[in-house]
Amino acid sequence: FFSEGLTLYITPDPGKKVKNLRANPNVSISVYDNPSPQWETDWKTTWGLQITGRGELLQDGDPEYDHAREVINFEPFLRALGREKIGLSRGRYMLKVVPTKIELLEFGLITRGYAFRQVWKA
Repeated sequence: FFSEGLTLYITPDPGKKVKNLRANPNVSISVYDNPSPQWETDWKTTWGLQITGRGELLQDGDPEYDHAREVINFEPFLRALGREKIGLSRGRYMLKVVPTKIELLEFGLITRGYAFRQVWKA
């Protein structure tokens, strides 16, 4: 995914997920990191984000499609793979996700007197 402010842009693979998004645009995205497998001693370093929002599928020809392609800048990644001449196909869907709620779960916050779950709502 790529972001512009709080808005996320994703290139979903065609198939079941795209079909489900058409039927129900509500999405939830999780990002989790536990840099240490030693939960008993390093639990303070575990954190995650839960992003809830509305997804909008953009297709070639939609007003925001070209903007989404600019935000989703695959060229540096493709160059690193030695595939400069293969760009992001224009036929791909772009998924725009506007968050309505973002939850931060960071267990280390407990040691500083805060709740381990912090919530932002639009």
